[in-house]
Amino acid sequence: MKLLLDENLSWRMIKQLTPIFTEVIHASELKIKQPADDISICDYAKKNGFTIISKDDDFEKIVLLRKALPKLIYLKTYKLEP
Repeated sequence: MKLLLDENLSWRMIKQLTPIFTEVIHASELKIKQPADDISICDYAKKNGFTIISKDDDFEKIVLLRKALPKLIYLKTYKLEP
């Protein structure tokens, strides 16, 4: 599986994920206009067979609105109140 990390995730994750996945790149490395917008990242991922990893809820909305998008791993965090 090839992973594309969204700009809101640290590029440092590449080092931990590379031994597990075929290819891991960060959105800042893409040869597209930078800073890359979400639609450009989706298009690049679809065209090149990447699964997007993001914690940006915009990607969740894009996936729901558009057809035939790349796979998305959506990381959602919650703050637990004591």
